Amino acid sequence: MLIFRSGGTGVAAATEHAKLGVDFQLIEADPTRLGGRAYSFEYNPNGAGAPKLFWEHGAQYVGQDQTAIWGLIQEHCPDQLVDGYALRKDFREQIMIVNGKRYCYDRDKCLFDIGGLPPGIGLFDLLATVLMIDQIQTIERAIDVLEPWNSPKELLALDQLAMDEWLGADWMPPGARSLVSVAVNAVISVEPPQISPFYFFWYSACNDGFLQECNDAEGGPQQYYLRCGVDALVQKVADPIRDKITFGAVVSDITRGDATVTVTTASGDVWEASQVVVAMSPHTVGKLAFTPALPDGYKALCDQPMGRTIKCMLFYSEPWWRTSHTLAYTGYSGASSFPVTWVMDYSPEDGSGVWCLMTFTIGDYVTDLGPNPSKEAVTELVTKNLCFLFDDPRALVDGGLFVGLQLFTWNEYTPFSGGGPNTVFGPNMLTGPAAPAKTLNQALDGNVWFAAAELARKVDPGSVSRYFDPATQKYSDIRHSLGYMDGAINEGRFVANQVAKALGRTYDTRIDATYPSTPPKVSLPGPTTDIPVAKVRDILKSFTTIAFAKAAYQASNPVDPMDLIEQFGTMFGLALAANFKFPDRATMQSVIGAGYRYASSPATDDVTEQLRYYVGILNGLVSVLSAETKAAAAALPPGATAPRGRFAALSRMAAGIDKGIAEGTPDGA
Repeated sequence: MLIFRSGGTGVAAATEHAKLGVDFQLIEADPTRLGGRAYSFEYNPNGAGAPKLFWEHGAQYVGQDQTAIWGLIQEHCPDQLVDGYALRKDFREQIMIVNGKRYCYDRDKCLFDIGGLPPGIGLFDLLATVLMIDQIQTIERAIDVLEPWNSPKELLALDQLAMDEWLGADWMPPGARSLVSVAVNAVISVEPPQISPFYFFWYSACNDGFLQECNDAEGGPQQYYLRCGVDALVQKVADPIRDKITFGAVVSDITRGDATVTVTTASGDVWEASQVVVAMSPHTVGKLAFTPALPDGYKALCDQPMGRTIKCMLFYSEPWWRTSHTLAYTGYSGASSFPVTWVMDYSPEDGSGVWCLMTFTIGDYVTDLGPNPSKEAVTELVTKNLCFLFDDPRALVDGGLFVGLQLFTWNEYTPFSGGGPNTVFGPNMLTGPAAPAKTLNQALDGNVWFAAAELARKVDPGSVSRYFDPATQKYSDIRHSLGYMDGAINEGRFVANQVAKALGRTYDTRIDATYPSTPPKVSLPGPTTDIPVAKVRDILKSFTTIAFAKAAYQASNPVDPMDLIEQFGTMFGLALAANFKFPDRATMQSVIGAGYRYASSPATDDVTEQLRYYVGILNGLVSVLSAETKAAAAALPPGATAPRGRFAALSRMAAGIDKGIAEGTPDGA
């Protein structure tokens, strides 16, 4: 049995083979290291003699719901876990770039406790974001995570589009489109045109849903990291199989025979095995030579691109962002269509006197810097953009506090990976007659297995359904942690058991579990229609009237903050119902799109001016209700209300819209 390479998937497969009693050899192209796309390094800007500090060029964060890697951490280095969110939660100010506009705001004053919605974003962008998130949830909850090509046919057309086409729907205001775009950029490090929306929603469904995937606060997948570095964990896990690892073995050809597979390396070494596991991302597999050549389905999938990321650690002599403009910045920033997509305070918690901002430059901005960006060019780009984001010249190289920068470029030219973090799937990869992704669920010729975090199949899922379970409100974990370290471990263990079965050895029979597929019914909004400006004006007038009536009642009848959020949605639903006999999602989308266009147009007629008047009132009311929501939440004892996570309000507001429509009457009574 032969395995290559030694990233998380390869090491997990190897250790599982050892446990199952399968003889194996693990070969690694890199001459010196294990880990693959997990890549720690030691650095202390204070120089020789300073305490050791470890940082991550690659994979970094883990969450408690990522049970495979969480279990390994608890076994090997539980004392090395750092709660990154706890370190930064007392610093509240954060920054978002939305549709080219900079917002600096206290996250405790964001709209309705939705961390990524800054105050002042406006009524239409708020409502559109709610509807977009609701639509994303509707889609991802209907996707078959095990076999996405068997999802309801209503969804399969989404695989024929590019993500930017879906985001380009004419009803979406640019601010809402920008907010979703930054999530795409940050999560998978590519531009929206490079992926299909169906792929992105499948990816999200395999990571507990879009809202959880974007949660960089408590309970999210970006909450914890390892003080010792991920490499230290990989080394500890690999220690028992150290004598089974060969380094510097660059595979040049894989020849499939009837009974064996012959693997030839660039140095001329030849390995023969009855079974081979190719533990590499699909894109990297495409760089290998196969004899005979890979079938078309495999080749199509292996031609898909990797993400492109430049990850930087910028070191300063003081944490200037925590006092900038007398504000306590978290060091957090998110931005779409911007050279620095994501910023995070990555300063050690041990009082070492080292202060660090971690940044990510993503997608086309990486390509624009060339195949091998110089440290000088990256430093200039990142520091100038940090200066703009925080409006503080202390971010600059000559700002008096800059100490240095460490970076790693994950692009097409990165040895042994060809980019990062993952191979992404463009249109037509998951569905249609060919559905190339099907191939990765199968062994090629019965003896060549492909395994990677991009597949993330579990040996022991807690779910029995391929779909989101409405009863438990949980996503299926048959595939889980797609694209994460946890997913790599899950996939390695699963494939190892498949190989053991193929060899006639003892294996975990849970890999044989069947999961019957009964696709849920799903209804997506139909085509939108244009709404006259007078109709939009009347809806907003009704919205204003209802909202003031509700506010007057609320003044003497305090409510749970989550109920208040739902009521806001209900107000909008009632306003729609008062002006349309049978409002639906398509109508809501049309109203929002038309409303934004009319309110931002240069028209000066009376009806348009009236519409802008009501928009102004409602924008103010949104801010007031948000503040009241926060105040009410602060006064409640723990556990006295429904869950209020960072994104819980979105679902509650969407439910409120549906409730308002259901309760509304055509005459507005």
